[in-house]
This record gives sequence, structure tokens and C-alpha cells, in this order.
Amino acid sequence: MTRGGLRRLLLSVGLGWTLLGQLAAATELSHVGGWSQIPILERLERPLWEERLAAHSEGALTATLIPVNQLGLEGGEVFRLLARGVFDSGSAVADHVIGDAPALAGLDLPGLAFDIATAQQIAAAYRPVAARILEARFDARLLAIVPYPAQVLFCNDAVSGLDDLNGRRIRVSGRTAADFVGVFGAAGLTLPFAEVPGALERGALDCAVTGTLTGYNAGWHELTDHLLPVPVGGWDYLLTAMRGERWRAIPPELQASLPALIQTEYEDPAWAMMEQLSTDGVHCLTGTGPCPHGMPGHMTLHPVSADTTAKARAALEQHVLPAWADSVCSADIEAWNASVGRVTGLTARRDQP
Repeated sequence: MTRGGLRRLLLSVGLGWTLLGQLAAATELSHVGGWSQIPILERLERPLWEERLAAHSEGALTATLIPVNQLGLEGGEVFRLLARGVFDSGSAVADHVIGDAPALAGLDLPGLAFDIATAQQIAAAYRPVAARILEARFDARLLAIVPYPAQVLFCNDAVSGLDDLNGRRIRVSGRTAADFVGVFGAAGLTLPFAEVPGALERGALDCAVTGTLTGYNAGWHELTDHLLPVPVGGWDYLLTAMRGERWRAIPPELQASLPALIQTEYEDPAWAMMEQLSTDGVHCLTGTGPCPHGMPGHMTLHPVSADTTAKARAALEQHVLPAWADSVCSADIEAWNASVGRVTGLTARRDQP
């Protein structure tokens, strides 16, 4: 799509002519960033694209970033629009893209990683697979994989373990999380983030899943009373990719040096930051530790027990992983077993022959 197509898209989501004029006049690259509610955007992603990129390339590459939520997008459209040439690069949560690329769900299955060190090992192992998927499906060049804060359970009533989810209506972010809570007798419902507070207040939801700090910033601690930090929604890995045609137009010497710039200025600090932000989120929600982001809440924290961890692993191995394997081809299963499977000690097999 032409720059005029980008202009029409931005108009359709209400940004207005002033921003459109700035975008057309001031940038060579247009980048759709992650969610503005997550501190990584302003601390790392925007500086990378709007400052570091120009300095590194001595002005040969410049960019303007617009957060995905300010475009009125849900996230799942980002790589489809990228493939159509609406913008040059963009970031999207892997779980939001699985409708177009089901194999990407293998990166972030519920219960796969209970700590960020394991999450990082999984991301590194699956990176070549994710890169091939993005190239084949969207003609996009994968540039980065970073986590968001751990996606955990906010509930109205006490949830000391996974068995307490029986009969509850839970807002989840995707199919694999719905499969996971379904193992324990809960109904997993997909609902846009902005609609969750109203649904919790009306009693249409009993629980909802989001990141720890994301939930705090959105005021979910004022709507729910109990926090169970089981990674039901995984780590919501954010994938950043550039349109293939645009990447191929970059001079070879810059192509060779950009990965190191992105890793140093964005990926490595993002992983370190997210570990702290996940902890900050728990402290801010529950008042169990220092909250550098505002006044702490008073949610009841239910620590994850060994029994909960074991049940989550069993649900993943016996139900969620086979269901995912049923949704992809044999080559995708083999690639997962050779990467994530080696890190986690799990083997993906189809339920149905």
C-alpha cells in the first residue's frame, strides 16, 4: 500500500491531519509500536526507533513510532497490514497473531515458563522457527522478541489454586489460555482489554488474565480482590518485524549491524526490565513490597504452590500441547520438539492421528 494508504488508515482510526502530516514529512520508516501502557515502549522501543536508529545509521534511517493502541488496533492486524505495505515495521504480541500463524502459539503456551529465565531460553530456542513463520506468512523479517510482564489471574473470589477455577468465567487472551483454564472446569472468554473492567463490575466475569503491572496501571486491583500469579497467559512475547521489501532495501552493511544494535539497545534491557516490572506489579497490586509506580493496592496474594505448578504442567502436557499440535502441521511439531521441547523436556504429539 502507498503512503496515501497509510494516511487513509490513520485517518480511519482518528489520529487527524496534523499527525499525518508530521508522519509523511518527517520519517523514512513508519513503525507501529507495542502498547503504550507498558513502560518498555517509552523507555526502550521509542528511543530505539526515533533516536538510536538515526544515530547508528548516521541519518540514513529514521523512524516515527506510533503505539498500536493509539491506532485503534487490537494487535492481531499488525503483521497483516505490514504485509500489505501500510507501514514499514511493527510490533505485535505473538498470541494475537496465531489466527494467521497457529504455529506461533508454540512460543507461549500456558504453564510453559514459570520464571523469566525459562521464558528467555524458550524465546531464544524458538526464534529461528518464529523467523521462518513470519517470513513465510507475512514476508517479514523478525528483528526482536521481548516479553511483557507475566500474564496472571485476577479474581473476585479466593483462588488458592487451579482447582478453584472450576465454574468461573475467565477473560483470556487466546485459544491456548482458554484450553488451559478449561482443563480446570472454567470457561475461557476472549474480550477486548478495554471492556474487561465493565465486565468485572457487572459480574459477567469472575476472573481475568493480564500482566501484573498492566493490571495495576489499568486499576484492576480496584475491581478484583485476589491474585494468583500462575502464568495462565504466558509472557505475551512481543515480536518486532520489518516488511521484507523494506528490509531488503536497506544497505547490506546496515543489515549486518542492526541486529546487534537492537539486541543491545532493546532486547537485552527489555528482558532485564520485565523481570523487575513483573515483580513491581505484584507488589503494587498487593502491597507486599515497594511499589515505585504509585499507591499500592490491597489484593490478597495467593503464592503458587508446588501442587499448582505440577497441575499446570500436567494440563499443558496432557491437554494444551496436544491441542496445539492438532492445529499445526507435522513440520511445525518437529520444529517445536527440536527447540522448545529440548529446553522444557516436553514432546509435542497430536491427540488425533
